[in-house]
Amino acid sequence: MSQYKTGTVTVTNGSPTVTGSNTLWLANVSAADSFTIAGDGVMYDVASVDSDTQVTLSAPYAGTTASGAVYAIGTSFTVPDNFPEMSQGDIETATIFTRAMRKIQGKFSSILTGGASANFTAMPQVGGDPIVESGSNADGEWTRWSDGKQTCESPQTAMSFENKANINFSWGYPAAFISTPTVVPILVYPDFYPKYRTTTTTLQYVRLISTTGAIIGLASDGMWIQADAAGDPMQGLASGRWK
Repeated sequence: MSQYKTGTVTVTNGSPTVTGSNTLWLANVSAADSFTIAGDGVMYDVASVDSDTQVTLSAPYAGTTASGAVYAIGTSFTVPDNFPEMSQGDIETATIFTRAMRKIQGKFSSILTGGASANFTAMPQVGGDPIVESGSNADGEWTRWSDGKQTCESPQTAMSFENKANINFSWGYPAAFISTPTVVPILVYPDFYPKYRTTTTTLQYVRLISTTGAIIGLASDGMWIQADAAGDPMQGLASGRWK
């Protein structure tokens, strides 16, 4: 049963007290249920159930004073979001639907307002942690999850010659992290560096890792020359938290 509507009621403009006739509210109505008068188009919350024939609303009744009025008290709501439910035979369904839509709008407004501080964990869950944002720019691609995890991937990038021991590139993440992430270098080698292939003292590295970027490169024991920077590109993967 989504509504209790047995009997009739008396309501008074400006008063939160509703008096029932032939009503059994103690057994069928609870605080936080929804009260409305047929044809009024306004929904009120029940603040307390005082007796079988009296309830108190959470706000004064704003409609016209009436006695013997047809009413409905909504008693069924979704869990955990508390949206009103409807059943066949309910009255004032347009009023119920409007209230449900406003509650849904309010729910998602609170989720989506605030950028990085938005309350995505309040989003209704269907198992797991949903992706709440993803995108790309010149610095790569990023994905954010509601639990706060973030991953970033750089584009394949040609390196610069720094000195005989280092060729590298500076990567600014496509989206910043809230704390220092883990960054992994990847050598993209369709042809492979000849020196990298034949030298045991060459290694991939990441250094100067921060919340906004890192330097990714190849180190050697002094074998690099300027032309080596034009070889196969490198790429970076970063994993950390956005909130």
